[in-house]
Amino acid sequence: MMENDTRDRELIQGYIEGNLAPSQKSEVDYRLKEEIGFQQLYSEYALLAHGIRFAHLSQKLEQLRSLEAGLPPVEAKQVLLRQYWMPISAAASVLLAAVLWFTLASDPRPLNQELYAAYFEPFDSPGSGLTRSTDNEKSIRAKAYMAYDAGNYEEASIFLEEALKEKDDAIMHLCLGSSLLKLGKHEEAERVFQHVVESHGDLVTQAEWYLALTYLYQGKIERTKATLWEISKSSTYGKDARELLKKLD
Repeated sequence: MMENDTRDRELIQGYIEGNLAPSQKSEVDYRLKEEIGFQQLYSEYALLAHGIRFAHLSQKLEQLRSLEAGLPPVEAKQVLLRQYWMPISAAASVLLAAVLWFTLASDPRPLNQELYAAYFEPFDSPGSGLTRSTDNEKSIRAKAYMAYDAGNYEEASIFLEEALKEKDDAIMHLCLGSSLLKLGKHEEAERVFQHVVESHGDLVTQAEWYLALTYLYQGKIERTKATLWEISKSSTYGKDARELLKKLD
């Protein structure tokens, strides 16, 4: 969902720059506490912002060195040192220390979580749009899909659970499981995908793919491999399953 990714990046940029509306800031605060993927994206942007700022200060230091070289009088150099060089040099040093701390303090993700992040994309069925278009716009089902498509996974999970009480639908289960993964609720997502595998005749391969990713994130590597092997020869997710199996060997 490219639109959601772009919106997340714009939200994070505005949050770092301090120019978000109160409602948007509250959304970012909440998602930083609840969504692992959003936390990771924020960390990447924060580090990038620090790096850009440090590069800017470094450029200023070089400019001041050039300016200092062209000022013969000692007095002029002393004025330049007091007014410009020392404050910028100090700021650059502090910022460099902050960047180094940020880099070293952030433990690298384990391999299983790195692979999970590389392969996970929320479920999106090509045929679900046709199904959604027939829904009454005010129905729980329609609200669930609207929230899911907008990337509002907390709201989507609530509506999807309500809608599933009325009808046990494989597509809704896959959307619910994906929402739970986006919210960092991996054990709950595991149960949802397992239900599709055990109780539905359609979309089983898709459910197995997401079940494998759920196992992968939780570090259940043997279960991950066994599930990936099940779908490795299928036309759906088969190529990704084979690639992931090789990386886990």
